[in-house]
Amino acid sequence: MNQKGMTLIEVIIAMFIGTIIVIGGFEIFRYAGMAYRESASSYQNYSALQNAASWIIRDAREQNAQNIAVNNGGQSVTVGNDVFSFAGNNLVKTTGGASTVIAQNVTGNFNVQPGVNNSIILTVNIGTVDGRKNLQANVTVYPLVAGP
Repeated sequence: MNQKGMTLIEVIIAMFIGTIIVIGGFEIFRYAGMAYRESASSYQNYSALQNAASWIIRDAREQNAQNIAVNNGGQSVTVGNDVFSFAGNNLVKTTGGASTVIAQNVTGNFNVQPGVNNSIILTVNIGTVDGRKNLQANVTVYPLVAGP
């Protein structure tokens, strides 16, 4: 017999397949949006880490090697008149009693090692609290040389 239509079973199967395709498309769209937001957030976090490390490195380069000291088991470093410290989940710069948060949601430590010619090597290890981004920056600071 020649049928001119679809049976109920065919309609149900077609609706099921259509539903699977729509749900799959929605999940792909949702995943792509989430990946975009994640990469933008990750870039902002890494940029904040780079900025914080560059502040410390810049200030250290302006100092004499004898004016740099690591305190509190590596949780803070004194660079001339500035103190950089990890306080909670923040990296704080303190100058003359005034504190400024230079990075949020970070953790890390400082390390000083002796270098050649009475220099020191200051290492800054800094990362995001969730551990997804980490950065290590090194600077060699030399003692000031007395003029002639």
